[in-house]
Amino acid sequence: MKSIRVVMADTAAVPFDAGTFGSRTTPTMASQLRRAAAAAREELLALAAEQGKVEKDSFTVTDGKTSGPDGTPPFTFGQLTKGQKVMKVIPAGVATPAANKWTVAGTSVPKVDGRAFVTGSHQYASDVRRKGILFGKVLRPRTARSWRRPM
Repeated sequence: MKSIRVVMADTAAVPFDAGTFGSRTTPTMASQLRRAAAAAREELLALAAEQGKVEKDSFTVTDGKTSGPDGTPPFTFGQLTKGQKVMKVIPAGVATPAANKWTVAGTSVPKVDGRAFVTGSHQYASDVRRKGILFGKVLRPRTARSWRRPM
């Protein structure tokens, strides 16, 4: 889990996502993320098979690396991708593991950046200050008629 980072809402790094919608985010996105992870796993296994010159089905994936049959070197995900972005369309029929086969999902893990939230050091968008930033304020009249000039 320490090596996993999900990047959302950074338009320089990921395509447009529809945003966060409170209690609908997890039920809507969890199955999509499982599909994406399963498709990524298959792609990494294909890269390992290509680099190891053995059948894809002979590899397993554990702890951020692929392991092959005896004599085949293990490959980390970084070695397989060589630092390149691997972007593919997720196939419609990509198989995801059944819940009883999960090794990470369903386990209790610390909240990402939880310490920063508890200590108050986390910066929300409204906390960020940029050089030269300008601030605005909406001024509203005290009453509906106060905007009129007296005659």
